[in-house]
Amino acid sequence: PGGGQCTATLVYRHIIVTNRHCLGLVGNSLPSNFWTSTRFLAGLSNGVSNYQVSFNYVAWSGSSGDTAYLRLVEPIGNYVGWMGIKWTAATYFWTQRTFYYL
Repeated sequence: PGGGQCTATLVYRHIIVTNRHCLGLVGNSLPSNFWTSTRFLAGLSNGVSNYQVSFNYVAWSGSSGDTAYLRLVEPIGNYVGWMGIKWTAATYFWTQRTFYYL
């Protein structure tokens, strides 16, 4: 909203995750120009993006966190794919794992 840029990750066909501070919150509210000035530019490279999509819903973590979830008006993940997220118990990382590289 303030003219800066942030990265975001498409984690479902119409959901992106970014940082809460990227929303430019005023107190605990979105800035008045958020809905008209903020877009998700999928695959932005050298100033060119295949998709420019706006949002229709935003949720963010409390002041102690820095996470924001935004719902896109178009499910562009159906066309470009998405990374997805999964919650894993911390104990998973405390045991020995084998990683394979392709």
